[in-house]
Amino acid sequence: MMFSLEIHNAIWLFLVIFMLHDFEEIISVESWSKKTSNLVESNDSHLKKLIWSFWN
Repeated sequence: MMFSLEIHNAIWLFLVIFMLHDFEEIISVESWSKKTSNLVESNDSHLKKLIWSFWN
């Protein structure tokens, strides 16, 4: 038996997988940013602080 995937099913599958991946990143990045915020705040680089404040 050969597995056949129509284009509209492939698009929906891609969207579902992408959303699951994106939700996982949202959950994990928030906890990571809380743990590493002190490293960025103690650094003197203005660019790093600007990027960090924009990202958070």
